[in-house]
Amino acid sequence: MVGSAMAIDLSKKHNVTLTDLNKDTLNRVKQKCAKIEAKELDVTNISNLKETIKLGKTLNSIKEDKPGLWDNIRAKKASGKPMAKKGSKAYKSAKKAGDKINKEDK
Repeated sequence: MVGSAMAIDLSKKHNVTLTDLNKDTLNRVKQKCAKIEAKELDVTNISNLKETIKLGKTLNSIKEDKPGLWDNIRAKKASGKPMAKKGSKAYKSAKKAGDKINKEDK
């Protein structure tokens, strides 16, 4: 459900199309944010996936514009910096954001 929270957030400034195999998930997101275009998609069907995202290149050429969460986590670990301690401000902030996302998805 993290993807739906990200889609809702992105839809504030961008046109967003959300795809999922689960119709219930798409309906919940549409109820929360009518601006999002929701399409049912089975990503294991490569021809449908290519058609949906209108690829002019191969699927292997798709890259993120910005690094994602796991890229940030790996970079922090590689730099040798410790992760946020349980009582720290950073930990509390991350926990609060995660709890908010989980609450929205219920």
